[in-house]
Amino acid sequence: ELASMLLLPGLIGAYHLGRRLSREGR
Repeated sequence: ELASMLLLPGLIGAYHLGRRLSREGR
């Protein structure tokens, strides 16, 4: 399923991005 294939990397990317932002600009 294309949806899950696109959704998973998106979720992972958003997760890492969020951790990075919360870590750098507290």
